[in-house]
Amino acid sequence: MDTKYGIISDIHQAHPRLVDVAIKVLIQEGAQKLVLNGDLVGDKFPDPQLDEQNYAALVLQLAGKSGLETYVNEGSHECLPLFIPVMKTLSSHYGNLIDAMTQPKIEWQDHDLVFLPGSDWHGGNAFEHGGYFLHTTDGGTSSKPKERYAVVNMNTLRNLATNPETTIVFSHIPRKFDRLETGVDMAYFAQHIVNGSILPGVVKEKEIRQKHGDIPFSAVEEIAAQGLYRFKRENRGNEDLRKLYQELGITKNMTGHFHESAHRAHDSNAVPVAEGEYTSQLFWNASYLDDGKVGILSVRENTAAYRNIDLHNSLR
Repeated sequence: MDTKYGIISDIHQAHPRLVDVAIKVLIQEGAQKLVLNGDLVGDKFPDPQLDEQNYAALVLQLAGKSGLETYVNEGSHECLPLFIPVMKTLSSHYGNLIDAMTQPKIEWQDHDLVFLPGSDWHGGNAFEHGGYFLHTTDGGTSSKPKERYAVVNMNTLRNLATNPETTIVFSHIPRKFDRLETGVDMAYFAQHIVNGSILPGVVKEKEIRQKHGDIPFSAVEEIAAQGLYRFKRENRGNEDLRKLYQELGITKNMTGHFHESAHRAHDSNAVPVAEGEYTSQLFWNASYLDDGKVGILSVRENTAAYRNIDLHNSLR
């Protein structure tokens, strides 16, 4: 019998009502459990009376009220001093909310779930005040100035993934791939030519077009270059994760983070996998809720299949 997981990530500026719709649609489509796979806050819906901490509380409360067992996997925007108290309070009130930071492995009869919270890149308040840092170092919380991060050592996967063939890893960030046209880690961004800082390409485009009108992309590129920015498309997945997955034989990984790659799915060689096809190799960028994209993962013994869901179809 299949086990079905509804997956939501990268909520960002989504209206809170969209979170509610996403959960209800996933349940209607057969989800038996939920995974909130990172970036549950950050660049949130612009309501001056709903700050980031209360926004996070609202998202977790909606999941808690669903009654479904819900695994909360922190990503690149969860701010450590804001998110920890919210997670502790809501998980004590709703017994179905499970924090991946404290329970990184769930064992079922025919498969295991392993969670790798955190990110190798941070934005918003998580960048300013500290977030969840996925790295190759030992875990712990640093309190040094500019280093207030809860560090998750990805090498703990060596002890957690005791049965790689039946292990499904949930991480907000994906491993590195080499195929730009298919990889779940393809990112479109604008990079500063001098200091190397980056921001989403769509954000830089929007900024330029708001000032200069609806101009061709070639003109956008020229204006960006005058401001020392260059647009790029690259595979930006984590190289250390690639090495670790290959070493351990991890072939099923559900991710988010790179918005441009949402709803892409492929095997270990970045060859696309068809929707609904049960396979022993599945790397899937499952959700970008701010664009109405969520998904359902179906697990059957050592195989898995995915289904992309576009909430715009439910809102018409």
